[in-house]
Amino acid sequence: MRFPVRAALGRVSILKPFDAGWFLIADDGALFQLRRVDDRPAVSRVSLPEGLAVRHIKVAENRRHEVLGLLLADDDRPFLLGDGEEPELIPLALPGYAPERMELEILFDPLYRTAVYSDEERIQAVVMDRDHAVLDRYARTMAMAEPRLADRVFEALAPFHLTLREPTRRYLALTPAWHPVWSSVLGSAAAVLLATAFLRQRGLAPRHAAGDLALVALTGLYGLVALLLLPPARPPSG
Repeated sequence: MRFPVRAALGRVSILKPFDAGWFLIADDGALFQLRRVDDRPAVSRVSLPEGLAVRHIKVAENRRHEVLGLLLADDDRPFLLGDGEEPELIPLALPGYAPERMELEILFDPLYRTAVYSDEERIQAVVMDRDHAVLDRYARTMAMAEPRLADRVFEALAPFHLTLREPTRRYLALTPAWHPVWSSVLGSAAAVLLATAFLRQRGLAPRHAAGDLALVALTGLYGLVALLLLPPARPPSG
């Protein structure tokens, strides 16, 4: 094994049916399994298909001693780590699986193996037999992702909204999510007309509030609300 080790991946818990040890990714990309055998450390190499690079391993020992966990390749292909004298890589045919933004769960029962993966818009499932051959597939759109009238109205009133979650990051981040341009343009135009009417009602010529109107044009409903709450001062008379 070539040092330094890039990653040591295992499950730190005493609440597991057995201990699969730790998987070590060597500096040259080779994969090794470190276990305790008869109270002594034992290291064995795990064979990888030609050209496969390991991105991550989720160790999850199975009570049936069927799998040791899940391996994710650099090209986003998922594999099960089969339990045996040497861990066997079992490819999973999961079309459309994107680990950066999807959750993945593998369900085991006496007859079938079911992979369920989903993001905020879509949930998919692949049913396999005990040899992991695909039997059937299912997919549907999440109820919260179905287009609603309220969503369409909001997209027209504002060009963007802010989210506190970014699927590709570990931490919360305030990120703008932009709405379709065609609907935002209509909403911004309506907001500018309402803002202009409000300014005229207050006795302000639109040319004296060009900056405020520009802000409304760029931010739609947000700028209009800000203008209503903090209207510009009237220019001095005379």
